[in-house]
Amino acid sequence: MELSDRGMLVEYDHPSLGKVRSIGLPLSVREYRPTYVRGPRLGEHTVALLEGLGFTASAIEALAERGAFGETDIRRGAASSEM
Repeated sequence: MELSDRGMLVEYDHPSLGKVRSIGLPLSVREYRPTYVRGPRLGEHTVALLEGLGFTASAIEALAERGAFGETDIRRGAASSEM
């Protein structure tokens, strides 16, 4: 039996790749229907995480200026190569 026959192939939208096809949940549980979403882009949640840990905006900006986040533009939540 194929994955598509079992309803295990799912599609979701990705901001850089467009429509993405993936394997879904490999089992059925009565009426439960899972939702599928993309994973976060590199740096997408960095500021929120650091703020949650108590970092101030100025401390986060200082880290960014020193290159702590690599090529990621934390203000936009994406790697600069994706822009």
